[in-house]
Amino acid sequence: LVAEDVEANRMLIQEVLALCGLESTTVENGEQALEALRRESFDVVLLDLHMPMANGIEVVQTLIQEGRREGLRIIGYSASVVGEDAQEFRKLTDGLLAKPVTHADLVSALTPYLPYTRVETAHTGQPEPATVSVLDITAVTQVELAERLRALVPEWKELN
Repeated sequence: LVAEDVEANRMLIQEVLALCGLESTTVENGEQALEALRRESFDVVLLDLHMPMANGIEVVQTLIQEGRREGLRIIGYSASVVGEDAQEFRKLTDGLLAKPVTHADLVSALTPYLPYTRVETAHTGQPEPATVSVLDITAVTQVELAERLRALVPEWKELN
């Protein structure tokens, strides 16, 4: 789950996750994040500190009150990673990333929580399962990432 109020940031994070072969659900405020977490389960939650309706701290505190925090991996992120709010947020989450979040930082933060199985085609042409304990960021070259992100620039400009 990606909880982020700025549409351009949601698109960027969703694209990076897709490049890593991960599916994501996005919401644009804290209330929507809580509603999504009440409806379904997620492997990891990427939660912005400053959002409308309920900020990241309020979301986590609500999850604690509802008994939903245990076992839920929450990675917080914010443009401000210093100060009282950031310290409190850091204590409530499993990590805090500084905005702008880089591809490498995002993958590094997610890696401990997302082991997955990937299917690779061997020289025989037959699918072979391969267990990967961490995300394979080498599958996405910097050039590919740059090209995909450049393709999003016109959409971001329209939003801003």
